[in-house]
Amino acid sequence: LDDENTNILNLFEASNIPISRNNADKNVNTYGKTFIDFCKNNDLFILNGRIGSDHIYPKLTCKDRSTVDYFLSSATIFDKITNFEVQEFSDLFSDAHCAISLGLSVSFEPIPSLKEGHNQMRKPKLWKPDSTEIFIENFDIVRVAEIEAKLDNLLASEDKVIRKTDVDDIITCIGTLFETCSKETFGYTETRERNDKYIKFKPWFNRACISARNLYHKTRRTYNKYKNEFYKNMLRIVSKKYKNTLKFHNNRFKNDRIQKLRNLKNKNPREYWRLINSDRKQNDNFASLNDFYEFYSAIGNNHNTENDDVNATDLPDLSDVHVNNDFQTLIDSEINQCITADEIMAAAKSLHNNKSPGLDSIVNEHIKSTINIMTPIYVKLFNLIFDTGIVPESWTIGNIKPIFKNKGSPREPSNSIELFRKTFYGNYK
Repeated sequence: LDDENTNILNLFEASNIPISRNNADKNVNTYGKTFIDFCKNNDLFILNGRIGSDHIYPKLTCKDRSTVDYFLSSATIFDKITNFEVQEFSDLFSDAHCAISLGLSVSFEPIPSLKEGHNQMRKPKLWKPDSTEIFIENFDIVRVAEIEAKLDNLLASEDKVIRKTDVDDIITCIGTLFETCSKETFGYTETRERNDKYIKFKPWFNRACISARNLYHKTRRTYNKYKNEFYKNMLRIVSKKYKNTLKFHNNRFKNDRIQKLRNLKNKNPREYWRLINSDRKQNDNFASLNDFYEFYSAIGNNHNTENDDVNATDLPDLSDVHVNNDFQTLIDSEINQCITADEIMAAAKSLHNNKSPGLDSIVNEHIKSTINIMTPIYVKLFNLIFDTGIVPESWTIGNIKPIFKNKGSPREPSNSIELFRKTFYGNYK
């Protein structure tokens, strides 16, 4: 260091760190000189041989031949460094290199937990195939009659103007009916607090691995305390056992998983793909909501511009077209006729199981299992909507989930496919 670097020299002195360091590796080669030049140009300093016990008894880090593993630091954080040590060699971590450890002393303000002061929301289970009969038994027939009576009052009143709030109220009652029955029949999903101590562990890292790890660390601490040949041999044996334990349970987990996937592929495809997709890391680094809005607004504007460019003279003149009575009768009988119970029954039977619900939490299994009970309500409700043109507010709302195409940047809206979760209306559309 030059005398002009007084600030850095003061930091060395204030932290009681020597400028010169003890180095157990006396050999210098081209890589070492390049490394030193890099440190000089960036005001970085090698901590090996300067801090802690390594300053008094410097150690080699690779095969007891050379020092090739370093900690680098700027002088501005010298006051935060408490210790530096080259650990004893262990084949658990490397086949040639020794582990090096650095102690830091930092202060921070803990971030308040978001869970404090907030009650956890319990979500009802929506469906269990083996409890279909119980669900039908728990279905509130009295509440069904009340909903049908509300519909009858709306349809019977000739003077009253049917408002959107009236239709929305009927839809809300139906959703509440299904949700209440689901809670009584299937209960709630269990929300367990995960132990932060084990979140970092792999799924194959079981109790045997934890015990082997604890034994290894206990033996290592004992050796660091007494530093004799007996505990050194003991550490070598324990570390080898720990490594073999990890390898054994990791391989067994992989083999069990492969066998499970083979069994599920034909017997339970849904569980098979759930297990496959569970290993995929979710990419939540999507474009912002505003970016999606601007992207689809631009698409809509371009579409409207293209339509405006169409010359009105290119369109056929339908003013003189007359529909004969037979064709008008056909339209009235096929298109404008009332929605029938048979049509609703056929639509319900065509619904597929195991589909995600919309915001109303109504799944297809709810509709199919109670279709005989709810058909009179559906007939009156759908015909009321068909005649008045009033679409319930909840039927116009849905969840849009962007799915990355694995192509380009996930922050670009054009690189995502939108998955739209429909509500009750979407099931019968």
